Amino acid sequence: MEKTRIVNYRNVADFLVWLGFEYTKNEEGKYIFKRDSKFDRAWKDLHYLRGKYNERVK
Repeated sequence: MEKTRIVNYRNVADFLVWLGFEYTKNEEGKYIFKRDSKFDRAWKDLHYLRGKYNERVK
């Protein structure tokens, strides 16, 4: 079975597309990405940066 990641927010999906990842959309309008090691690394880095900037804003 293929690993996937469901993304609810368009801005996050747009960022991942900008990095070169493709998605499909389900009936509910959510973005479905196929996961591999590159995708998992990008996902982890995205959330690291988000946390880093949230610290600076506070």
